[in-house]
Amino acid sequence: MDILYIMDIGLTFQEKQVKIQSQLDLLLIKYFQV
Repeated sequence: MDILYIMDIGLTFQEKQVKIQSQLDLLLIKYFQV
């Protein structure tokens, strides 16, 4: 396996985690504002 390929998978996985985390944060903010 190519190291750049592995690093690319790691980056996309981190980006997905960040997106999910930010969506959860937005839901929490909306919930607490109501």
